[in-house]
Amino acid sequence: MDFSAVERAMEYTEVPIENSDGEDAPDRWPTEGRLSVRSLTVAYSPELSPVLHNITFTVEPGQRLGVVGRTGAGKSSLALALLRCLEAREGAILIDGVDISTIKLHHLRRRLAMIPQNPILFTGTVRSNLDPFGQYSDDSLIEALKRVFWDNPEALHASVADGGSNLSCGERQILCLARAMLSAPAVLVMDEATSAMDHDTDQMIQRSIRSQIGKKSPTLIVIAHRLQTIADFDRVLVLHEGRAVEFGSPQDLMQSRNGLFRQLVDDDVGKENLYNQMNIAGR
Repeated sequence: MDFSAVERAMEYTEVPIENSDGEDAPDRWPTEGRLSVRSLTVAYSPELSPVLHNITFTVEPGQRLGVVGRTGAGKSSLALALLRCLEAREGAILIDGVDISTIKLHHLRRRLAMIPQNPILFTGTVRSNLDPFGQYSDDSLIEALKRVFWDNPEALHASVADGGSNLSCGERQILCLARAMLSAPAVLVMDEATSAMDHDTDQMIQRSIRSQIGKKSPTLIVIAHRLQTIADFDRVLVLHEGRAVEFGSPQDLMQSRNGLFRQLVDDDVGKENLYNQMNIAGR
């Protein structure tokens, strides 16, 4: 049994290290948040088949893009590719005209913000989780909490257990969202980051995100399993078996009666609310 533990530890010594080479990111990059994905093909390892095939789309600065599709369509894989947790086998991802494969990983991941579906918190206080490197004033931290409707002046000193186990899942998601807001990112990726919140709280936070993080609204990429989250977005990317099958505004995609997005909406239990959100007649 002891040697089983040694075997597991040894496995970690053989894990390939990410390539940290590349150029320094330009000063203050990204400033606009224009995202351009060109013929992107991605796999989890060289010997495996791709999970994303020839994906191409463009999101303009400040737009909100919802990424939808059935389970296994490749939604989370796209989010991982944006942070180069998965490297492109073919094609490229450009942010403000810069190919992200050419810059240092540390620079890329410090300049973008991603909120995962399962929030990551550490033992300490709310303050140490929001600002682990001590870069911001208390006023800035309190303002970030207010933006996610955690309006309690004493909240900064509240204790956080390992993994945030003393908080509800929704509270953990809210805390991670406030942490992302502090850096005023030009591109914010959310992998179903509001899944544990009720619909009203989700909508309030979406409005807060759109009402300027820093000086301008970020380009928002939301990996959505709940269609209510993205029904009023500027653009929707529909993935199916790792391929982009539809791209456009929700209203335009709903015009295709045989389209996959239309099928997803019509199969949703909240179909009537979705039609109302998109200002579309029921049939």
